[in-house]
Amino acid sequence: MFHSLLQPTDNEGHMQVVEQMLALTKNINQAGKSVVWTKAGLIDKLPLAYGARFLAGFKVLALTAQEEELVRRMKEGRGIKDEGWIRSSVEYNAYFQNHDRIGEVEYDTLDCTNQTPKEVAARVLEWLRQAKENGPK
Repeated sequence: MFHSLLQPTDNEGHMQVVEQMLALTKNINQAGKSVVWTKAGLIDKLPLAYGARFLAGFKVLALTAQEEELVRRMKEGRGIKDEGWIRSSVEYNAYFQNHDRIGEVEYDTLDCTNQTPKEVAARVLEWLRQAKENGPK
């Protein structure tokens, strides 16, 4: 059962993961703390979850890169050889580059193509500060 929650294969499993994340987030928020998720996927499920009603809103930042650099990082940096995985990642990345929402959830983007991890981290921290100051969308 626990493994199936880590690797959901259907919509019900995906929603269970989102509900668990939102429950944890709600509990942390009640203690006066902000929560930052570093997650790929399921963004469109956030407003559909029961637990979303307990939160003021979501701020989402998609980290993107130009296709050549993304493929290079996947192959050289992470050692990924599965062409299907690479192609689906390129398509997912392109979606974020060419849209401003997934489902009902709006998001901002940050192009990381020509930046070091340290530079990206600094920009993400600045985005987080601004997001906190501006409140939910």
